[in-house]
Amino acid sequence: MEKSEAELLNLALEVLKKYGDEGVPQDKFIEELGIDSKEAIKLLSKLTKKGILKKETRKIDSKKVTYLRLFESNLKIPVSLEFLSQIPCFKCKYLLVCKPGSNPNPADCTILDEWLEKLASK
Repeated sequence: MEKSEAELLNLALEVLKKYGDEGVPQDKFIEELGIDSKEAIKLLSKLTKKGILKKETRKIDSKKVTYLRLFESNLKIPVSLEFLSQIPCFKCKYLLVCKPGSNPNPADCTILDEWLEKLASK
């Protein structure tokens, strides 16, 4: 059975957390997800665009190996009632049905993506 995009994103985060600061070789990451390279390229692009993934090239036995790890963000998100009221999800008509693996879902929400990008650029 093929995994949904939300399931793949969650699994990718689990794998990245498992390897921590050391990171995981890209080929091992793809192997653990059980996906083909075309699907992996799309997933890696999405994770990088969202600021979740950091790629590093290391030289191991005179070969270049790409390692992946979670991006360490210095973003400090203020938690206040005013801040929470600005989250677009709470104003969305799909709030009660939106969840990972469904349609609609947070992983594909352009409104949420734009809000997060705007927040990260501050």
